[in-house]
Amino acid sequence: KIPLNTFREVVAARQGSQLSVQSAAKFALGVSGFLCRLAGAMNAPERFTALLLEEGEKRITYQKDTKVPNAATFTVSKEDHTLGNILKHQLLKDPNVVFSGYQMPHPLDFKFLLRVQTRDETYTPVEAVNNALNDLISELSLTEECFKTQIEAQKEQRGAEGGRFY
Repeated sequence: KIPLNTFREVVAARQGSQLSVQSAAKFALGVSGFLCRLAGAMNAPERFTALLLEEGEKRITYQKDTKVPNAATFTVSKEDHTLGNILKHQLLKDPNVVFSGYQMPHPLDFKFLLRVQTRDETYTPVEAVNNALNDLISELSLTEECFKTQIEAQKEQRGAEGGRFY
């Protein structure tokens, strides 16, 4: 809503020009909308809803595909492209996985759908996702260790040279 005083000021300022009162009202609505966006009052969900699970909501749900053999769709809540893309690529490294892909249903829905199909019934999509997640945890732990080692080496090198490490 536009405060009445703001509307009157806009109308009074526009009376000298050839704009009608309706045009002045449209202008005032545009200005108030712009100011609301600047103030952060946008038509979007609160940011914390992207992180916190609602009561009774599960992080991952599983639905077996009835039309395609050895396929399933996993719905991962409160995650985005970051996890979806890395998980898809990790699954594609597995020789027993025929297909892996993900999609975000809507930019304001904080979830993604991961579709996985395996070669045969002895290796299920659930096993493939579990293995991919475990492999990702191992790879990320190794990356973290390498990063920490390099940081310490840089600190020692800068300390020996008398420089600062930021």
